[in-house]
Amino acid sequence: MRPLDIRVPTNDLFLSLVESESAWIDLSKATKLKELYFRLESRGIDWANAILQTITPEHRDFQQLTIYVPYSPSLCDDETDVEWAIGEQGVGRFLELDRLLVRLWESHSIRPKILYYAPMGTEEGIIKCMRRLLPGIKRRGIMDLARWGGLQSGAGG
Repeated sequence: MRPLDIRVPTNDLFLSLVESESAWIDLSKATKLKELYFRLESRGIDWANAILQTITPEHRDFQQLTIYVPYSPSLCDDETDVEWAIGEQGVGRFLELDRLLVRLWESHSIRPKILYYAPMGTEEGIIKCMRRLLPGIKRRGIMDLARWGGLQSGAGG
């Protein structure tokens, strides 16, 4: 499985950018960027954070950021202590992502859409997990949290 899959829509097409050992993407010159889609896996969050840092006020057309978080039973079931499961560094990575998402809200009024997949009966765990790991966007009520596939929406912010 790939740690991070980024899709950037360009004229009705999606350019899929997949992490490699040496690849790093600077979006600072892609000022016509409208949407960005991240599929986060366990180690892809550092890469996502680095890429999000390259979005500037010059990205005037930027309108939508979607982050897909795959289900991880060791992380997001209803009983899991998230901080223990991913450790201090893992929590720090998510808090950095949270800070960047707040910055995008402040500079571009973008409500990040967090898509998750969770087997039936485990939705509450992942919803609680995302709210704990992304407290800044939760506190501001700017998190759009939805079950992947449109089957069921989680409570927003």
